[in-house]
Amino acid sequence: MGSEMMKLIDEQREAYNNQDLEGFLGCYSDTIEVYMLQNDQKLTNSKTELAATMKAAFDADPESHTELLARLEQGNLIIDQEKITGHSGLKEIRSISIYEIIDNKISKLWFGGRTVK
Repeated sequence: MGSEMMKLIDEQREAYNNQDLEGFLGCYSDTIEVYMLQNDQKLTNSKTELAATMKAAFDADPESHTELLARLEQGNLIIDQEKITGHSGLKEIRSISIYEIIDNKISKLWFGGRTVK
């Protein structure tokens, strides 16, 4: 199960880096929930909402690119430390993403702990 989960997250990251909205969304469940780690604020409640958010993000930041820095796996969770460049004119963002995988789809995502350089 572990290697399948890591492959799913890597496919999602590759689709993000290629700004492939369809490929990106294909990694998520229809009922995806996205939260901020700092305050547990829910940002999206469905794949439809995620699609609108990501289309706007891709349009606003066409050079955005994420790179994996570190990864942990525990049960059905993948925890990644990521470096994001080309985002909103910022030099570099470091962030933590926690992915919950159910039925080989990302069902929940928490992200935060962002530092900007």
